[in-house]
Amino acid sequence: MEKTKINHDGIINLEQPLIKVPLEQFRKSFRTSQKLIEKEMQILITSVEDLAKSHPNQTILNDCKIIDSMVNRIQALKRKLDETKFEEAMYAKRTKQRIDHLLQLTNITTVDSEEYKRWSRLRLERIIVEYMLRNGCSESAEKLANDAGIRELVDIELFAQARKIEDGLRRKSCFECLTWCGDNRSNLRKMKVNYIDL
Repeated sequence: MEKTKINHDGIINLEQPLIKVPLEQFRKSFRTSQKLIEKEMQILITSVEDLAKSHPNQTILNDCKIIDSMVNRIQALKRKLDETKFEEAMYAKRTKQRIDHLLQLTNITTVDSEEYKRWSRLRLERIIVEYMLRNGCSESAEKLANDAGIRELVDIELFAQARKIEDGLRRKSCFECLTWCGDNRSNLRKMKVNYIDL
């Protein structure tokens, strides 16, 4: 019986990236929203202060232009926040699905059970898709992920982003790589990686 018992802790330790990646993406999207709000609010506060300090001889037309500009900025901010809200919801959904996938394992007690065989098959398909993505077989990997119903359990978009950076470097273009470094500046600092100040 001891040979057929599942080592849940060992498997969960191996599966940490499954949960970590969407959580990191969620955190990054949230930080982007937060920075966007702070930046726009500072601009709006400055505009309101300028409006309050406006000279009495200034025309109402000028004040209306300032207010219209503020309204346009708020509307643009709302559109951008709606986009990040969609992203955050997608990452939250993806995280939940991955946690549910791992929770299925906790209800399985032996490696001989049909449930474990199904769970292992899904895990194997996930590993194959990730292997294919790492080796440039993106279309085949995406088809396998869709056919197996595991798209939410693999990070196709993340590998596509990495592939764009690699392709740029092959073309001797650093733009994509430098953009990525700029987007991930704080993480690079935490890892004490020397990066180029943008």
